[in-house]
Amino acid sequence: MNRNPFNSVILLYEKGISKNMANSSFRFAKDLLLQFHVLMPLIMLLGVGLVFFPFGFSQVGLIEEWGELGVFTEHGPISFITKHSPFAAFRMRPLNMLPASLGYQLDPDSFFYWHTILFLSIWLKGIGLAFILWWLYPQRWIAILGGLLLMVYPADTMQLVFRSIHINSAVASTLCAVALLLWASQVKELWARAILACCASVLFLCACLIYEAAILLAPIPLLLWWAKYGIRDGWRTLKIQRIVVLFWFITILIELGYLLWISGDPDLYQSSFSNPSGNILNTIFQYAPMLLTVGFYRTFLHSWYDAGRMLLTLGDWVIFLPIVVLPILVLVLCLKAKDYEPGNKTLRLDSGLLTRWLVVSILITALGYSPYLVALSHILITQRTYLFAGVGGALVCTALIAILRTRFRWFGAGVGGGLLLLGFAAQWTQFAHYKVISDQQKAILSGILEAAPRLDSQQNLLIIDHTGSLGSTWMLRGEILSSALTYLYGKKTEVVICLEPGLVRSSFATDSVGRTGRCEEGQDAWQIGQGAPGSFSLPKTHLVTLIIEQDGQVHPHTINTDIPPATSSEQARWSKVLGCWPAKACRGESQRGPLPDHFEFDFGQWWSMEKPTPGVGWRDSQWMAPAWQPRSFAWINQPKSTLLFQLAPRPVPYLLHLGLAHIISEAAKERLKVYLNGHPIHHEWLDAMHAQAKINPSWLKEGVNELLFLTDVDPAQGVSLSVEYVKVEPQKID
Repeated sequence: MNRNPFNSVILLYEKGISKNMANSSFRFAKDLLLQFHVLMPLIMLLGVGLVFFPFGFSQVGLIEEWGELGVFTEHGPISFITKHSPFAAFRMRPLNMLPASLGYQLDPDSFFYWHTILFLSIWLKGIGLAFILWWLYPQRWIAILGGLLLMVYPADTMQLVFRSIHINSAVASTLCAVALLLWASQVKELWARAILACCASVLFLCACLIYEAAILLAPIPLLLWWAKYGIRDGWRTLKIQRIVVLFWFITILIELGYLLWISGDPDLYQSSFSNPSGNILNTIFQYAPMLLTVGFYRTFLHSWYDAGRMLLTLGDWVIFLPIVVLPILVLVLCLKAKDYEPGNKTLRLDSGLLTRWLVVSILITALGYSPYLVALSHILITQRTYLFAGVGGALVCTALIAILRTRFRWFGAGVGGGLLLLGFAAQWTQFAHYKVISDQQKAILSGILEAAPRLDSQQNLLIIDHTGSLGSTWMLRGEILSSALTYLYGKKTEVVICLEPGLVRSSFATDSVGRTGRCEEGQDAWQIGQGAPGSFSLPKTHLVTLIIEQDGQVHPHTINTDIPPATSSEQARWSKVLGCWPAKACRGESQRGPLPDHFEFDFGQWWSMEKPTPGVGWRDSQWMAPAWQPRSFAWINQPKSTLLFQLAPRPVPYLLHLGLAHIISEAAKERLKVYLNGHPIHHEWLDAMHAQAKINPSWLKEGVNELLFLTDVDPAQGVSLSVEYVKVEPQKID
């Protein structure tokens, strides 16, 4: 008996049967592939794959992620937060740690599954919105476009970082829940409708327990119902969907009951965002106008303007641009083609549906952004604050493209493709920004691990950082580095960081004006945090001291005893976690390309994507918004502050340009002194906020250069000047 299937096909073909079967199979496969429920997830998978393609799964943790990993190392993964577990302050969102815990459980020695969960959550966001749009307005290419737009929507600047993994998971769960609920209403069998409604309710409850702000999106199904049917027809059809409404209503009551039960605890994380009187509603009303001037402005206008500027910068990702242009062109052609509803009738977009669609989209944007009106600090950033609002933004854009496509098919299709191109440029710019920070952290961590591969239970770690960069929240400030090393060493590790010049302590423990105190070396011990509350003594016995030089290299202090080398298994684990080893290779990743002949630092080019300050004596970057190009700045908070920069100088005169954003006093500005590599620079003020100085080219050197600012810090406020930008560039000769 011939068991070879290929021989069987040949025999059938010879009998004249295979041709018909092949044609039939091809038609069946084509029809199946063109079915929306098959085609759409595949296109969404391609879309999110293109977002990740230029950078892969290369990032490590940046801020809170290290803290989570440190706790997981000591206590194990935490999937549900209780009053007696770590992160108890986050009990209002008890499943908050579930995505990170799952990634850690699947592989505790890498970030691979963290990336995978982030990837899947973005993919599910697109799928959820696409199915919602297909229910609302059954044109497959419009629905697919809407899902893709949500995945690359440029309003939020932290979609692709692990800090947002729980919010992305909550958004994905919410949208999939709404899609299931709406489609449950289309099912005739009561038992099937009940099962779908139950699944939708469970998903939405999970979303709320991961991130409590999701509860504000509970009205979305009702709003979409009104958008599709209007009031009269909507009420008539809604009355026969009692089982669907009941399940959803029960879920809302469960979540509201839980929030009411837990909200009386004053130790909750959310309590810190209320105003001094504790009345969050008063705070929301106070900042309510910013829903329009900041929230809507960023969601509907500024984010696309920023995306356009990002596209024009043509960053390092530009070589991947052709890869995404081709599928976008294919989608444009599909959008250009006519679409039909069942029965082969052309589907028309009536004005009533369009109007309601736009109104509902704006309301969803307001619901998604409103939780962040409780704190001005959240309003002035775009990190994680637009992940919910982006749903409404994508719905608005899709509605406008739908009406354009109805009347001007080529133009509407072209606008849709153009928005996708802008979205990809924004996501790649965001990815590149955070990858640079990730690579810088890898260089620091690998250097520390290589210099001190083994610490026994009695040893403490003291780091003298001559780069000053470890004073930045984005660059392993204080307790963040302790958590990162706890994870990497596999045991509790306490680290003290002292920043040069001035031996300023790096920590989140500050006094009322943000001072952390200083490190003072004694004969037998270091005094840590002098001049600030919570100072303590660190005995030199069993103290391992590491020095980070200005060029980033890490080495042990000469007084350290011999430290045992790392085992091959330890090095293999660190290489797996960081994606590079040894330290020299990691430094190479963070310092790619030739050195520039100029230096320009503006604390952040894109709104809320601030850069870690490469020096000591600065507060974290802040933003002045709204504006077409929001300005970033950072306050000087030490009498000696520095900026370090790599340079390959040219043998020509140079100029220093200094721009200020604020001053604490005129006296502080006038007494400002600036030094370049130890040489005093005599600057002159061009106006109230801008200064310029000539630089002797012989003062510049190949490699690391240092700008030193001497200022008078106001003792009551802890700052002196806020700097908007610093430039060191060749003088232009007319």
